Amino acid sequence: MPADAADPIRTRLSIATNEAHPFYPGAVRFKEALEAATNGGMLVQIFPSAQAGDEAASLQLIRAGGLQFAEHSSSLSSTASNEPVVQGWSLPFPYADADAAYRAWDSDLAEKSYSAYEKHGFKCLVRWDAGFRQLSSIRPVNSVADVRGMKLRTPDGAVYFSTWKALGAVPTPMAFTELYTALQTGVVEGTELPVQVIDSAKFYEVQKHFAEINYMNDPICFSVSLSFFKSLTPAQQQAVVHAAKESAIAERKAARDSFDRALQRVTAAGLKASRPDPAEFRKAIAPVYDDYYQKAGQEGRALVEGILALTKRP
Repeated sequence: MPADAADPIRTRLSIATNEAHPFYPGAVRFKEALEAATNGGMLVQIFPSAQAGDEAASLQLIRAGGLQFAEHSSSLSSTASNEPVVQGWSLPFPYADADAAYRAWDSDLAEKSYSAYEKHGFKCLVRWDAGFRQLSSIRPVNSVADVRGMKLRTPDGAVYFSTWKALGAVPTPMAFTELYTALQTGVVEGTELPVQVIDSAKFYEVQKHFAEINYMNDPICFSVSLSFFKSLTPAQQQAVVHAAKESAIAERKAARDSFDRALQRVTAAGLKASRPDPAEFRKAIAPVYDDYYQKAGQEGRALVEGILALTKRP
């Protein structure tokens, strides 16, 4: 077996969300698959609810080798690593549905693109599905005009900031762990998140409205510390890669299964839902693509063209 089970390698895995979110089944499946593949030679302890730090903090720990496994959004990763080309995976409105996203995320193009992170101390093993991002707010949103001037919490990623700035909102980067209180006290008026997170974090308690706009599905890197990965034997590395692929299957199934249930729960809890015309939002965010092309150059334009080719229905 790859390691001596009597003296196993003990690892930590961090997720920012709680056990009710689809990331947790993905983490559990990774733990099961890795421990099985190594006959107990590698053990995984899961830290949910940002117990080992939020996404930004866990990314720093991953890069420094202080944490073995963690999830973090592609937009955060590309911003923190100063890799603007990889930001192309996080642009708004490239994916018609989850199947289209998975075709792109599992492609050779994705493997090549995400390998850019390896010079920054981490390896993006697979892409998890956080779900299409929606909008919750204290006032109804039926058009782009309704967003203008809204103080909106966003993650700390350049694409989030530029997207909502283009839509006329006032984007306010903030750690997820601070968000509930910020919504409750009116520090921010709304947030953009997948409905599964709005449900699992009970943001329906401090919001009144929900707009289903499906504007982004930011791929989630399930990553391993590169220094840790390189310290493993080839058999152990293979076991990690195998377990990561198993985790993606479980996490994506949980993400897809949870959407309808989460939408039903948040509306039953009192959120009033609307479905604005996405065409108006797509038109308004055109400057986001222009800004990306300016920063990422021809390599970025080629990446977007490749993504769009992969997302076409087969």
